[in-house]
Amino acid sequence: MASSDPTAAPYTRSPNCRICGHSELAPVLSLGRQPLANKVLKTSVAVGPEPRVPLDVVHCPHCSLVQLTATVDPAHLFRHYLYFSSQAQTMLDHARDMVTDLTQELGLGPEHFVIEIASNDGYLLRNFVQRGIPALGIEPARNIAARAEALGVSTLAEFFDMGLARRLATEGRRADLIIANNVIAHVADLHGVMEGVRELLKPSGVAVFEFQYIGGLIETCAFDTIYHEHLCYFSATAFEYLLRQHGLAAWAITPQSTHGGSLRVHAVAAAGAPASPKAVKDFLAGERRAGIFDTSHYTGFAKRTDDIIRRSRELLLRLRGEGLRMAGYAAAAKCTVMLNALGLDADTVTPIADRSPYKQGHLIPGLRVPIVSPEAMLAQAPDVIVIFAWNIAAEIMESLDDYRRGGGRFLVLIPEPRLT
Repeated sequence: MASSDPTAAPYTRSPNCRICGHSELAPVLSLGRQPLANKVLKTSVAVGPEPRVPLDVVHCPHCSLVQLTATVDPAHLFRHYLYFSSQAQTMLDHARDMVTDLTQELGLGPEHFVIEIASNDGYLLRNFVQRGIPALGIEPARNIAARAEALGVSTLAEFFDMGLARRLATEGRRADLIIANNVIAHVADLHGVMEGVRELLKPSGVAVFEFQYIGGLIETCAFDTIYHEHLCYFSATAFEYLLRQHGLAAWAITPQSTHGGSLRVHAVAAAGAPASPKAVKDFLAGERRAGIFDTSHYTGFAKRTDDIIRRSRELLLRLRGEGLRMAGYAAAAKCTVMLNALGLDADTVTPIADRSPYKQGHLIPGLRVPIVSPEAMLAQAPDVIVIFAWNIAAEIMESLDDYRRGGGRFLVLIPEPRLT
């Protein structure tokens, strides 16, 4: 059913699981009605009431998928986007290493063809291009696709679906390797995208998916990575279930350190493929033993979330009461979720610094805290910098070493509040 709330973004709610269609979904966590985390606001225009959408998380006991109940229209979220992957050196390093590994593992060369779904600004594919390996990016955000093209990465500014896959296949552009990094969790039409992958993959090809792992999310209590763009929070079991529905099979499952804990899954065409390797079977069996089908497995996560929000709020209020000036670093979606969950005044942590010039001069959704350059933030001489991009906190702290040596302190709130 579509929302009729005039302050809400276009969204629908469904009572059924996004993978298996199961209707008896169990509540896990509610973060209330939140603004759209990456829709930073322009300061040059008058801003009325912001769209707010319920941010409710449920669990499917049938296939184990953890998921949101609300789906915001993808065009509303992704046609103009301000997250550029190349802004984080950590992600650039990860992409470079991934390309090196896949090139060696699959023996890729100029005679092969690579496609990346949701290729952002070409931060990953440019590594293939530099090796002389033909590559094509598919990126729905027109502004970001244009940036990738300017950097020499051929990019289609379109959403990936079965129609596009058939068109490319008809043009003779089936892929030896399809990469989908940090995108499958964003997809409203999971089955359409998976059918497209199966259609576009050569019979001997490999599809490689990376996504934030529900196991890592729970372990780090990374509730601030729950926002409306992230519709699904996969276990390996749920993802393998999805693959099998579309004639694909998991060939390898490898944990990654990114985003507080991710998985990289290699998938091949199931038809004619040998039985799944023992390592895959063991990984899935370990998840079952851990209780991923049992909703009670997730109740502790909700309690820890409430505790982190309470403790973070108390700590920030105490520091403010002591007269300390606090600024923030990283106007990421995590920042929007955290600040709105804390429910503090807009002047508690201000301004928020971000390296991306595309975000500077804008406001954080909800609280409308100004976003400035790191230099402008440091010029205000804050006593404490709250790092919201906790997954790259080490990189941020290193870039602010002069600030630390001058007596500045850092506050990171995930996996628990800690002042350093």
